[in-house]
Amino acid sequence: MNAHLREVPPSNDAEVLQIQLWAELGTSHHSIGPGTWIAGYGPEPQNEPIFAVQACRTWRPGDSSQMERFTTLPSGYPIFHVGQQSRMLIPAKGADAFDQIRNWTGKTAVARIVLVEKSKSKQSFAYYGKVGDLQDFDPVLWKWRNGEPFTLYRAKIGKELLSNRDQLKKPIAEKWRHETNFQPKPDWKAVWSNCSKKESAFLWSVLHQAVATNTWRARFNPQASPHCPLCGLGIPETKSHRFFQCPFAKELWNFGFTILHWLTEGPKSQSPAKAYSLEQCIFGKRIRLRMMGALRAWALLRGIIVWGSWILRNDAVFEETVWSNARSRRYIWDSLLEYGRVEWDRTLKKLKFAKSPEKAQSALCEFDSTWTIFEVFCVRDGLRVSWKYASPDVPLILW
Repeated sequence: MNAHLREVPPSNDAEVLQIQLWAELGTSHHSIGPGTWIAGYGPEPQNEPIFAVQACRTWRPGDSSQMERFTTLPSGYPIFHVGQQSRMLIPAKGADAFDQIRNWTGKTAVARIVLVEKSKSKQSFAYYGKVGDLQDFDPVLWKWRNGEPFTLYRAKIGKELLSNRDQLKKPIAEKWRHETNFQPKPDWKAVWSNCSKKESAFLWSVLHQAVATNTWRARFNPQASPHCPLCGLGIPETKSHRFFQCPFAKELWNFGFTILHWLTEGPKSQSPAKAYSLEQCIFGKRIRLRMMGALRAWALLRGIIVWGSWILRNDAVFEETVWSNARSRRYIWDSLLEYGRVEWDRTLKKLKFAKSPEKAQSALCEFDSTWTIFEVFCVRDGLRVSWKYASPDVPLILW
């Protein structure tokens, strides 16, 4: 419990609630002030309260004898039972409940009742008179480690406390502090909105350092080599090396940079394509592009290239197959065109159910903004699309 709770100094409200625990009521009750809870118990010490009432300014237990303790209880006065499982106070209804308490001659004691916040807007009373060995435990003086009151328990708090995945709770910057010289701030919206679920989930795992590269394997298996299994340069296979710095990963990024250059400058441009940084490629730091459609293609390229870097690595390790530059480019190109065909199918469905010519035209413009820029991926003539399946032959960009 100490790992999840912390005790805080009592406030004025807590001091008011610290009522004497299980103190027997004598024949004089002048010390029982407003707000004190009194409960009636069975003959056995371990019995739960049979009922509970709270003293107020206009009523408190009688002072003369055990027989007259509750005879002055007004009709309609709030009387409660204690829930067996929840330990919450449940209002007692009916004349029988009043008759039982007015004639009560059994054991009576001051009870520990706490106002519990069930939610931000709902409160109820709970019985803490005696809970096993926690007889001296005061819930008012404790808080969960996230700062919320002990009595305000929710499923989310329990999930966080019981989760043993501490690695995932660390900030991204902390997980990457040995591999970067900047404070990475991933663009989560780009991760989950512009890729397939498979590539989005994998990119999420990479950002959380939750991919089993050799440096990770070597931490748990001393016989495993921490070096990159592809480049043969004797460099540790960290996440930044595997997905960005390795020559095999660079080949994928080179082709991605070239495609992005075509979408902004045109495929016939003679200017060199620009290479981007680790922060831009992996963490999604925004890049300046003239066309928003190119930003959409860039988000797709990021997911495709990161996933492709892992596939070619596993092919080399488990299948002893090394990808050529042509195969790497073909993989990226085919993956992009697959996204484009899926997008065109969605566009056709939008056209089918479009309620006005304006909405139909908007659907076509949305498709054109990414897939028909400079006719890099396809040529559209009305509702007919011709895809360019042949992967362009482009020179290698050195960076």
